[in-house]
Amino acid sequence: MESYGSLDPALLKSALAVDVNEISLEDNSSRPRKFRVGRVLDGCASQDDIFAAVAPLVETVTCGGSACIFAYGATGSGKTYTLQGAERSGAAPGLAHHALRRLVEGPGGGPVRLSMVEVYCEQIRDLLTSAPADASAPPPSLQCSRRDAQGRMALDCARSEVGTFAEAEELLARGYAARAAGGTLCNERSSRSHVVLFATCLSMEGITPANGGQLVLVDLAGSENVQKSGADEDSKLLAEAKAINKSLSALADVVEATSKRQQFVPYRNSRLTMLLEEALTQAKVLVMVHVSPLARDATDSGHSLNFAGRVQAVDFGAQRMRAEQEERLKSGLQRLRKEKEAAENREAELRRQNSALLEQLHSRAKDPPSLASTTIPSRAEEAAVVAGTVPALAPAPVLRSSASAPGLRRVRCRASP
Repeated sequence: MESYGSLDPALLKSALAVDVNEISLEDNSSRPRKFRVGRVLDGCASQDDIFAAVAPLVETVTCGGSACIFAYGATGSGKTYTLQGAERSGAAPGLAHHALRRLVEGPGGGPVRLSMVEVYCEQIRDLLTSAPADASAPPPSLQCSRRDAQGRMALDCARSEVGTFAEAEELLARGYAARAAGGTLCNERSSRSHVVLFATCLSMEGITPANGGQLVLVDLAGSENVQKSGADEDSKLLAEAKAINKSLSALADVVEATSKRQQFVPYRNSRLTMLLEEALTQAKVLVMVHVSPLARDATDSGHSLNFAGRVQAVDFGAQRMRAEQEERLKSGLQRLRKEKEAAENREAELRRQNSALLEQLHSRAKDPPSLASTTIPSRAEEAAVVAGTVPALAPAPVLRSSASAPGLRRVRCRASP
């Protein structure tokens, strides 16, 4: 998780001091408060410089990974300008334009599927749907009851496939034009909703994802003080400000729960966090925190920098997933090593048994049994073996000659079997 600080170029009395990646803020406290971020882009940074800072995440998408980039800050701090650029003709394009051009026309680029929604007063509205008959009608709201196999929100929003940057640029302009906006005392064109742009890389056929790479750009509405913005005097602006602050607070709760590695992370406390659950758990996340250097905005800048400090060390999922994958690979490697060791031991035992059998065979070949010691069975014994029994042979009777019987000869007879 990374956070970058972007400073408003308008300087009156500055309350900020920058030392490389450390920002010191002078507010009502007795001593300056210090905040450390990943990188600081001051008011002199161009749109090209901003894109160069986040380009590694866009390259991750072209290689099949997922990345999520937030624009965070108080109202009027320049978040929409960073992502969209100036609305006037000929102005430098914003980060979204640079990123889409890289995905479509850059090396390894190709067709991209775009969808764009806004979270307005806890409703998710489709910004790329067909233009309604009444131009003043708000974008249609989407149902949020459907879930995918993992239990995450699945939206039936419009998805447009583009093959050129000109097509992507046209859709981007159409989506931002449909976004809810209104004037306040702090910003004459204040964003009254959070905008989320999804860009998914496709195969050359434009049917299925080529490599699963997805870029999510989130233009958050700015937190605001209703007294300073004048929203407390307008019921519509007040309802919008309450919804914006509530959803940003829910996002902060998700950051807090993730940083503490709690088992339950409250993604469903807001439509914004429900919509971003997949990105926050599977993608590389970067937060561009916009602050004003003016002393009059020191309080808002302090809140934004404090949020930056909280997300700086948070692992929203990509690193944790990588660690889990490495752990599974290590466990699999250990299992394979054990199986290999068992197979080697069994092979050694078989070799030993084979050697013993060969030695016995060689010894018998050298010393064949003697014929003198071999007993040749009689026919009766062979017949008995065939019949299954061995009968006891009676001794042969002997007839001896008698002295009183002259003329008789001694005869030896063997009993027949």
